[in-house]
Amino acid sequence: MSEMDFDDLQDISDAPVDVIRLCCGDELADTVFAELQGQQVYIPMPDHITTECRLVGLFGFENAKSISKYLGGGSVEFPMLRENAASQRRQLIKMLYLAGTGQNLIAKLASCSRRNVSRVIKSLKQTGEIAANVKPETTNRKSKKGNSNHETF
Repeated sequence: MSEMDFDDLQDISDAPVDVIRLCCGDELADTVFAELQGQQVYIPMPDHITTECRLVGLFGFENAKSISKYLGGGSVEFPMLRENAASQRRQLIKMLYLAGTGQNLIAKLASCSRRNVSRVIKSLKQTGEIAANVKPETTNRKSKKGNSNHETF
């Protein structure tokens, strides 16, 4: 393992996720963080690291020892990944749009604004995730006055 740059961290107790990244690298850390998001994991003291330890199963023995050296005896709460939540919302909007759901209802179901729904749909079309000329399956959204796509209340 190469020399780590822990001098950049002001207070290790305030940045356990950064310590883990420095100990095992970004790629492994990202994989484990995605798996553990929102969970709290106990970090045993260095002399209590064994092959049966959950930390070893997640990061490998040497990385677990290194993490434990700096964070042992405490717990780390892994944050929710924002890009994951945004990605899930984007997929929900795509699915609902293609199923013919109106944008107002999509916004309500996805817990965002109608404007955000419009932006996501536009982005999906621009990236080719939805063909630009594809219209959602239509449900009977016609008002009594004619061919309106606006929901009536």
